[in-house]
Amino acid sequence: MKLKKNERLFNYEGRRFKVTVKPNGISGMACAFVEEFRPKAKIFKWKWRNSFDFWIDDYESIEDGARTMVAKVLSAEKDALELRKKWQEFEN
Repeated sequence: MKLKKNERLFNYEGRRFKVTVKPNGISGMACAFVEEFRPKAKIFKWKWRNSFDFWIDDYESIEDGARTMVAKVLSAEKDALELRKKWQEFEN
């Protein structure tokens, strides 16, 4: 797969994420758009997960910032799963 120069691929736990990073318009800030690859989908192979703004100075490189944004998506997913489990335990 050919990537644009502002896109990066990251693999976490057998899942593939594509992060597109663009300047935010505010000096020193970038916006990361996170998508997840769905290999079994017939159409729409990339599913949009979330977008985050981050300060470039907070990270060693822009790629490190993009990697951290993928970690945020995974963390939010984990938190939502824990909440669902708590509700299931309560309701049963």
